[in-house]
Amino acid sequence: MKPTVLYIDDKEANLSTFRSALRRDYTVLTSANDKKALKIITDKDPDVLITNQRMP
Repeated sequence: MKPTVLYIDDKEANLSTFRSALRRDYTVLTSANDKKALKIITDKDPDVLITNQRMP
């Protein structure tokens, strides 16, 4: 079973690049906003959370 990573960023290009780069080794979940991210955390309980430091 692969570890699950949740990446939160407001730029879709960054989400797509991250997903493409790590999808072979990890289950990659992404979110462009806080509400969706909280739902994913509640539903999926990711192993790792990575977030953009500066979001609107």
